[in-house]
Amino acid sequence: MKFLFRSSDGLCIPQALRVKSEGNQVRLSIQSPGYDKMGDGLIDKTTDFGKAVEWADVVVYDVKADGPLPAEADDVCKLKPTVGASALGGDIERDRDVGIDFARRSGVKVPDMQRFHGSAAFAKAREYLADKPRTVDWVLKINGKAPDGVGTFVSKDGRSGAIRMLKHWEEMYRAYNIRPDFIITQRIEGCEISTEGWFNGKDFSCFNHTIERTKFFPGDLGEKVGCCGNVVWATDRESPLCQKLLVPLISELAGKLVGPLDVNVIIEKSSNEPVFLEYSPRFGYDAIFALMELFESDFGEFLYQVAQGLSAMPKLSASFVGDVRLTVPPFPAKSSKDGGGECEGVPIFGLSKAFDPHVHTMEVMLDSDDQFVTSGPHGCVLSVSARGDTPRDAQQTAYDRLDKIHIPNMRYRNDLVEAIGNIYDDVSATGWLERPGQATPVSIFQSLSGRRR
Repeated sequence: MKFLFRSSDGLCIPQALRVKSEGNQVRLSIQSPGYDKMGDGLIDKTTDFGKAVEWADVVVYDVKADGPLPAEADDVCKLKPTVGASALGGDIERDRDVGIDFARRSGVKVPDMQRFHGSAAFAKAREYLADKPRTVDWVLKINGKAPDGVGTFVSKDGRSGAIRMLKHWEEMYRAYNIRPDFIITQRIEGCEISTEGWFNGKDFSCFNHTIERTKFFPGDLGEKVGCCGNVVWATDRESPLCQKLLVPLISELAGKLVGPLDVNVIIEKSSNEPVFLEYSPRFGYDAIFALMELFESDFGEFLYQVAQGLSAMPKLSASFVGDVRLTVPPFPAKSSKDGGGECEGVPIFGLSKAFDPHVHTMEVMLDSDDQFVTSGPHGCVLSVSARGDTPRDAQQTAYDRLDKIHIPNMRYRNDLVEAIGNIYDDVSATGWLERPGQATPVSIFQSLSGRRR
């Protein structure tokens, strides 16, 4: 089969290489400027997207919710079987109000959120917090474009901390001349987990869970960078979280989405109920790389079946998969300070020219000597994954594989074995991973391994 991967920024290269390794013809089209060197020498690229659509049997979208590709995907799906994006998906991820309303209609518990936008946003936000309990902690979340350095803020010293951060945000938005748009919600104590299913336009399949860490430094310190590492494992439709979070969405999604839909929730400590946080109706990084490691059947055939609206029943391992992301400077900055391309052309040691299903190259290319080097532009280089009988085993094996790779100034979190393993234990203790009459997965696998790392 012929697959055309259409990407905002080239981060789907691992998926494209997996599909290519299965004997398919693959081309890659990258929409955003500045990412054009990613995958050079590893994958065929096209700059004529229209002709590539005519050529393809299946078009696979890898998108940013705030770009033009979700709407483009709705047009392309009228021409060719298409998977991975839609205008609806972009809306429920990009606009928190839309996402919250979508979740509320499905019967999921949603947090008490207030949106503030426009010229009076900060004055109204301070007024909103003024009569709230002094000791309650609050979360500030951006909703759209924001100044550099402005992201999710979680207060740890009650109302006063949130008000002080609002003052800082106001100065930043004014300096960057950006219209403010943000959310305020009360901080929820609990443990986070994501539940995903793949929707073929009519129904879900390929259910799975993800636990990830998003802060850049060990101990969950530093800025959020999307993902530093995760553990993924397969589940099924009867899973309590799938029944709660995904199955009720079927009628709302019918005919409007083809591809993965991930629902991120926090199991609230006080109520032991899942509380909605956000939707990710696209390939989730780096969870999609870990999910591919679970596939014991062809990933390309699965994408084709989902795009065609067929009942896709891939063969998946019963293992856990751990994944660790490796970066180089200037990541997580958006670009080099001096524009000199410090993350381009850096030698990468320890990679094989043969396809390796455990190594997922993103900002990687071959140089003029046919050697692996970093391609830039940001320094998000690759991730490494591995299976295991427990989350801790899977994560440790991923670290063992990562030891064989070396890049000057490379960086990764080295605490994920326990950081993710402990969260898995906490989620298991809530009972939301159990089925009636069945022990929790952690109990089963601990009895098999007889130890914890």
